[in-house]
Amino acid sequence: MFETLRANRLNNQISELKAQRNSLLKQIEDAKQTLEASCYICNNIETMQEYGIPYYDDSLDELEHKRYLRESWVAKEVERGIWSIEQPYLLNGSKSKGEEMQKAFSSGIAYSLNAYIAAKEKNLTEANLEQNIKLVRAKFDKYVTKCAKMGIGLNVKYLEHRLDLMSINLAIKLKQKAEKAKMREEAKRLKEQEQLLADAERERARLQKDRRMYEQNLANATSESARKEFEAKLAEIDKRVRDIDYRTKNLRAGYLYITSTPSMPNMTKIGATRRLNPLRRIQELSSASVPFPFVCHGLVFSDDVFALEAAIHKYFDDKRVNKANVHKEFFTISPCDAIGALRDEFHVDVHFVNEQEGE
Repeated sequence: MFETLRANRLNNQISELKAQRNSLLKQIEDAKQTLEASCYICNNIETMQEYGIPYYDDSLDELEHKRYLRESWVAKEVERGIWSIEQPYLLNGSKSKGEEMQKAFSSGIAYSLNAYIAAKEKNLTEANLEQNIKLVRAKFDKYVTKCAKMGIGLNVKYLEHRLDLMSINLAIKLKQKAEKAKMREEAKRLKEQEQLLADAERERARLQKDRRMYEQNLANATSESARKEFEAKLAEIDKRVRDIDYRTKNLRAGYLYITSTPSMPNMTKIGATRRLNPLRRIQELSSASVPFPFVCHGLVFSDDVFALEAAIHKYFDDKRVNKANVHKEFFTISPCDAIGALRDEFHVDVHFVNEQEGE
């Protein structure tokens, strides 16, 4: 009986511990979800801070809807009036003449304000958005002061909606630009995939031809050394075929190349290609209307060449030639700088090849 009571007590304790464990696991899961949500919010904030503009993290559909709303609000404020007469103004003692003067003056102010805002919108970028908003507000305040002397008030809501619309239009412009860049990059990847498959097909056909030759030679071999030589050649062909199969199936495997041309002194291009022979990609660059051909300084094979490319580009970001277009892969560094960083910072092997092999 004592053993039964003891067993029951132990079972109760085990049940309580299991319940406590389950409760702790639930608390951990809840905390994890809260943390993930917080990280998501932080990431959004960082993105907005990075671009320095409101609304950038919204989708294009959301931005288009917000633009539609703001445009309707602007239209309503225009209907109400961008300006209004708040106090009578006498011209040569005449109220009617003073009112005519007020209307003519207000129409000129409204025209000037809209022209000023339109000019700022035309050349708006993420770099000058904040400054242009300040300039528009300063211009508006200046007009408010002038209008007050004539007994005229300006519509502040109209200004706020126009400024909000300015930010939304810029966000849409940047989103569309990013989408186009993404589409170009995707088209480039698809083209390289097609080229890779074509290269692979040609290489397989060549290897198959070599295989038949070495198999015939092996069948006709009269010495052990000759047989071993032909078996080694066939083993090399098998390995090459496996490598080609891997390359065609792994969509991120490829070569990082370091290249430069005397046509662009003090610059180095660091790019990625999925071509079986990366030197053919460099030959294509040389055919792009440059006086002197590109020279290959080094190659790095990677199972995820695009991640390596992004990492080395980020490493040399302050040396980027075209900071407005991150898809331009030129940096004000020497080839030795790139090779040194790849070896010392990213710990990858940089290989050098005879460019004649790519002919």
